[in-house]
Amino acid sequence: MSAYVVFLIRGSHDHEALTRYRKAAHPTITAHGGRVRVARGAQTLLEGTAPAETVIVEFDSSDKALAWYRSHEYQEANQLRKLAADVDAYVVEGVAPPPA
Repeated sequence: MSAYVVFLIRGSHDHEALTRYRKAAHPTITAHGGRVRVARGAQTLLEGTAPAETVIVEFDSSDKALAWYRSHEYQEANQLRKLAADVDAYVVEGVAPPPA
C-alpha cells in the first residue's frame, strides 16, 4: 500500500539554505523510488491554520518511506532543512483497497 511523507512547513527563516536543501533532498527521493506529488502549490484554507507550504512525497510502502527518511543521504540533506525552516513531518498510509 502506498505511503506518503507529508511535510508541513510552518515557516522558513533561511531561504538560501532551504533552496540548498531542496536540491540535495530531491535526488535522494528518486533514488529511493519516491515521487513528489505536491510541492508548494496554492493552498485554500478551509479550516484551522494552513502551513506556509505543503510537500507530499509518495512511496510504495511505509517501509520504503521510512528507509528513505532514515537514510544517510537524506539525513545529510535534512540538516540543511533543520537550519532553514520549521517543519512538521510524518508518514501516512494511503487508502487500503477494498476486500475482493
